[in-house]
Amino acid sequence: MIIIQWETQDLINFVEENFKTTIPEIHEAFNLLLPPTYQSQYQQHHYSPKVKNDKNQHLEFAKYLVLFIEGGLYTNPNLQITKPVDFWFDSDRPSLKFVTGITHDDNTGRVNKPIDRLRFGSHLIKSSQRHTILAEIIAETVKNVFQRQLSTINDGLTEFPAELRSYRYNDRCLPGGDPNRDVINDKMFTEVVLSYVNSLSNPTVLDLNDDGLNRGFGGWKNLVGPERPYNSTLIDWKIMSGLKAPLVVNDLVFYPQVSFNKCNAGDDFKLQDWCYLEI
Repeated sequence: MIIIQWETQDLINFVEENFKTTIPEIHEAFNLLLPPTYQSQYQQHHYSPKVKNDKNQHLEFAKYLVLFIEGGLYTNPNLQITKPVDFWFDSDRPSLKFVTGITHDDNTGRVNKPIDRLRFGSHLIKSSQRHTILAEIIAETVKNVFQRQLSTINDGLTEFPAELRSYRYNDRCLPGGDPNRDVINDKMFTEVVLSYVNSLSNPTVLDLNDDGLNRGFGGWKNLVGPERPYNSTLIDWKIMSGLKAPLVVNDLVFYPQVSFNKCNAGDDFKLQDWCYLEI
């Protein structure tokens, strides 16, 4: 495995080379997220950025752009891989194209929103090139950036880029949005992933858990969270909560919470099999 660490200037060059002439809206949105020291004099003079750019949002956006073009494995620099990637469940299954894991699984009963009930982490993502999920995340990010910047870009941009339009089912950018809110984060990542899997026609689901009704919290009766419609076929928080082993939906792999977080498998030797890294 070849490990590449990117500097901000490397990312600027990469985005310009791959998107400036093909989908300039992506290039423009990325530039608006750059810290002021990296923004061109023209950009600083003509744009008064409404998108906050003090939390490395450009780096968050860039990881999806690089994965979209190159494919591969992304990890945050503070992660320590404890089991070689070649021995992960998905490593010898070429039909699996996108890998993520559960990072937040709140079974306290205090969370009412499905997205807050369960989240996937973007601190580790493995994907093939040009996967639809990556395209949807990129499109959603561009839309979020432009919605916050609308009044100062192109005298009021309203048309959503045609190249991105089909991914998020939205052909217009509307003004508004909290300028202090992240334009890309794990909540949005989770929303896009769940939206994608539920848009699949007759998806194939492979549940590697010993008992699909006996998750890590002692069974369905002890799972708490938002109500589901009666006889719902949605792939949602209740399908994912308390996983003890991977869940496969078409070409996606969802790893349990122990896989990509601090492993607290304890005495459960079965969970030890899925401990892949430490934070």
